[in-house]
Amino acid sequence: MMISLNVPRWIVSHGYERGFFMRLPAFIIALILLKSGPAVSAVPAWANSPIADEVFYHFMPIAWRDSDNDGGASGKRFGDFNGMTASLDYLQYLGVTSVWMNPIFPSPAYHGYQHGPADTVNPWFGTEAEFLNFVAQAKARGIKVYVDLVCYGISHNSVYFQSAYNNPSSPYDAWLSFTNSANTTYNGYTFTTWNGSNVGFINWDLRNPGAKQTVIDWSKKWLDPNGDGDPSDGIAGYRLDHVWVRYPTEPEGLGYNLDTFWTPWKDALKTVNPNVVTFVEQALWHLYGDEFLGVHDAAFMKPYETAARDSILHENAEQMYPEMVRTLDAYNRAGQGTFMCIMGDHDVKRLSSAIEADHSGLADRNKAAAAMLMLQAFPPIIYFGDELGMTGEKGDWGTDANDIPMREPFKWKAVNNGSPMTNYYVLNSQSYNARYSRDNDGKSVEEQQGVSGSLLETYRKLIALRKANAALRRGDFTSATVGDTHIWAFTRQYAPDAGTGQTLLVAINVGGWDITTNINISHLVVPSAGAEVRDVTNGVLQTTLTNANKGGYSVTVPRYGYRVLSIGVSSGTPPELNVVDGLDIINSLSPAGVDVLQDTPTNQGDNSCELNRLLLKPRADGLLIGITGNLATDGRALALFVQSGSNGQSTINTSTMVAPPSGLKELTGLKFDAGFVPDHLFFLNTYGGTMY
Repeated sequence: MMISLNVPRWIVSHGYERGFFMRLPAFIIALILLKSGPAVSAVPAWANSPIADEVFYHFMPIAWRDSDNDGGASGKRFGDFNGMTASLDYLQYLGVTSVWMNPIFPSPAYHGYQHGPADTVNPWFGTEAEFLNFVAQAKARGIKVYVDLVCYGISHNSVYFQSAYNNPSSPYDAWLSFTNSANTTYNGYTFTTWNGSNVGFINWDLRNPGAKQTVIDWSKKWLDPNGDGDPSDGIAGYRLDHVWVRYPTEPEGLGYNLDTFWTPWKDALKTVNPNVVTFVEQALWHLYGDEFLGVHDAAFMKPYETAARDSILHENAEQMYPEMVRTLDAYNRAGQGTFMCIMGDHDVKRLSSAIEADHSGLADRNKAAAAMLMLQAFPPIIYFGDELGMTGEKGDWGTDANDIPMREPFKWKAVNNGSPMTNYYVLNSQSYNARYSRDNDGKSVEEQQGVSGSLLETYRKLIALRKANAALRRGDFTSATVGDTHIWAFTRQYAPDAGTGQTLLVAINVGGWDITTNINISHLVVPSAGAEVRDVTNGVLQTTLTNANKGGYSVTVPRYGYRVLSIGVSSGTPPELNVVDGLDIINSLSPAGVDVLQDTPTNQGDNSCELNRLLLKPRADGLLIGITGNLATDGRALALFVQSGSNGQSTINTSTMVAPPSGLKELTGLKFDAGFVPDHLFFLNTYGGTMY
């Protein structure tokens, strides 16, 4: 169907319901086509998050920085609290504003999980006073501190387990998840850690008020360590390990659920510090984490991490478009809190190894990864060493030393011959002998700091860019289609007040050569005289953006690089519209008030892939279009072409457009009748049970 209209701004809302045949979803779509209007506020909900402006940095204490060269006869050097304090110069130089560290509580495991009571610190790292000094010194530099916390269980090296194991009369019997009456079996596990020590862990039964309150009290302590009612000397909050909406262990999830534990836990923390921030690692990494944002402030973008790594590895940016759509859809379901962008952490293959940047000639892929981390919509987290291009992937030695290659000591110096570099992995000869980091391999602060074009300086430049441009931290996100599959492009717009703010065009190249391509940014409202475009990294003026070229604005992006262009336009984001709910379109538009009504009853007998009804209703500011019908789930599609201006196509070329599964690219070559030159395409299909 083809409709010629003079309506240059548009927004789409849709809903759908199941048809009579379970495999054939009926579609009901409402399109609202609006005329151009004045600039409006463009502030996404996540801009209101208390961490919207933050750049996070994640390190493991044991592997981070050693202050006292405490090797002794063993030759080992552990990172420590004083080393953390000494690292603040570097963190401030890099530009990070918040740090998150693995657990600092007593644990026989090098990574700190399966820890004991969370109101004490691990003596490996120093004293409580030394930790609190680090917190104070970090705050003095404008750097917030977050600590990793395990709330669902406790170490065997604790009074709770040692008292209650094989002793049902223990006062802690009901606190722990024993599974037999003798207290000899339980929900938990044991394993061997990197230095040969045994690590044991048992689940709490958080249905028990004593266990629940103990964990809450431990968590409250670090928000106000001296208990004087002033949280200014405490940490900013927690990263929470392995969080569930409902814990799968029966019965009743042992009380470790979003409603029964996390909600009262967070409420209790707010009594100490009303501004406490908590963010979660969702236990199921394929989830987007929106289900946690009613209680916690943020969740990790684990699906984004996978998609971004794959895009760089395969040098194809196409999947980033639907991935960001899914991410934003998930956020919109929550409508509060924020997500945190993660490209690497201690549980996955090192970023540089995952994208094969350690292969000959591909080192600059790390720079494309840095751009994907720092220029997207949500607060970024840098995993320690990724800014240096450190490499590593899981080993196979039968202990939890398997993960050490992804957690090797941070490379402060070119040669690891003493402090400040840690050397904890010498206590496991297998991981040490198979280590990825080598002396003088170019992946150290000493070798990269101050070196123009180094990966470290690229991260530093991107962080400064994000901090200097509100649109990168707080701006709305709109995809921009591109004529090359190696380019991921989008606009970031931040307009806290009508007629003010910033519009940026971002383009990231995951290909190994410079690319000049056309980017469609026709969603921007451009003055009749055109808009100034300037590269924000060097201040150089670019080709003026006009209504004639905004559908294909030419940009050159360097190999494995990025461009960020500032555009002198007002926000192109249309006002929020609640005129018609797609699910209620028939009652809303039919039959009264509809100027055009086309009924097409099913005539093929199977009610499959047929238009049933088209409804049109003019408004003073545009036109409402309603469509009902049925789509099969095999990728066949509904395509609605609309002419709203003079810069459309008489012969369609969709070959370079990022598409839902099947259908869009196949429209290439479609010719329209003379006089019809559409410039908007609404494309709807279903595949694998998902509507696109």
